[in-house]
Parts: sequence; C-alpha cells; structure tokens
Amino acid sequence: MGFFTQFIDCDKQLFLLLNRCHSEYFDYLMGMFTTINLWIPFYLVLIFVIVRRYKQKAAVIIPLLILAIVLTDQFSNIVKDLVQRPRPTHEPSLKGMVHYVLTRGGDFGFFSAHAANTFVLAFFSSKIFRRWPYTVMIFCWAALLSYTRIYVGVHYPFDILCGAICGIGVGWLMYLLCIFLDQHFMVTQHPMIHAVKLRNMDIAILMGALLIILLVTAFIVQSLLKYHLVIPQNAF
Repeated sequence: MGFFTQFIDCDKQLFLLLNRCHSEYFDYLMGMFTTINLWIPFYLVLIFVIVRRYKQKAAVIIPLLILAIVLTDQFSNIVKDLVQRPRPTHEPSLKGMVHYVLTRGGDFGFFSAHAANTFVLAFFSSKIFRRWPYTVMIFCWAALLSYTRIYVGVHYPFDILCGAICGIGVGWLMYLLCIFLDQHFMVTQHPMIHAVKLRNMDIAILMGALLIILLVTAFIVQSLLKYHLVIPQNAF
C-alpha cells in the first residue's frame, strides 16, 4: 500500500471518528451553523465597522474582501472538478457509515469552499484590524464553521485543511494588494490602513454581534427540538 493510499485511508478514518460524534441537538445546531444565511447579520456588522473605522479607505478594503471570498469560492469549484474526489456521502466504501445532516451535497468535495471562504475572511480582516481579541474570535469562528462541514458529513478533514490553507494564502495576497493600493492610490488625510487599529468599542460591537447570533441560534434549536420541527434545508 502506497503512502498516498495510506494517507487517504487515515483521512477517512479521522472523518469517521469525528463524524460519529453526534446527537439530535447538535444535528440541529451544526445544521444551522453551516448555513450561510445565519451569518449575514454578522457580515453586515463587519462592513459597518470597516466603514466606521476606516472611512474612505473602506472603498478599498470591502471590495478586496469580497473579491477574496469570490476567488476562494470559485477556485474551490475548479479544484473540485479537476480532482473529483467524492464527498464522504458519495464514497462507495463509506456507504452506510456516514452520518449526514441536511443534504448529501454535490458529488465532489476537495477542497471545502466553506473552509476557504471563512478562513480568507478571518485572515484578511485580522490583518486589517490587528487586534488580538478579534483575531482569536474570528479564527475560532472560522474553525467552528469549517468543523460543521465534517459534522454534517460532506467533507473530510483534509478537505477542510486545504480549504483553510487556500483561504489564508488568498487572504495574505489580498492584504498585500490592499496595502499597495492604499499606498499608491488612496492618498487622503487619514492614516495608512496598516497604521489603524480597531477601537475597543469596535471589537465589542463585533463580538456582541457574534454572541447574539450564537445565543439566538441556541434558542431556535431548543424551539425546533421542543416542537419537533425539521432542520432547515438551505445549506450553503
């Protein structure tokens, strides 16, 4: 057995180890966490903080952040079609062994667009904001959302790892481009982007928004369990 085959087998076994740790409560919770619509309020608050803190320079930061997410998302789709590694839910050798929530997903899963998108946002914004409480918070958020893809059964750990690496790489390139554009084309009375940090109030707003979403989601999960309602089907 070659190294590559052994590595793939280890990836499958690690997936099964993580995926089998489930319960009805977490099926609902992870099913909601993995949906993109849940986090729209946080994205809007993030944009608000960028505009509030960086003024005119938000005209550089926000488009580059959006571009970074689009690039990682589309690159993930291209790699999926090229590599064509079946998702766990479509892997014949794992038939009957995968616990999946919501849907089985598309045919191919390498690499995870969820992981790439969340980590590019986490890395790029953390480089812009440069405050360690925010950095810890946003990377924990990215790790949580990435883990949900294993929990709901549609990605292997290696899919997540490669997605995270891609996101961090694109985030770094977008940050360098942001600084370059700021230095050469955004000559204003405001300090350079890399010289501006978030205020404590900005961090409180972001952390408060994330906490509210988590608490509201927990309340919704309790309600779904109480009234035996179905899990939402609008997975990203």
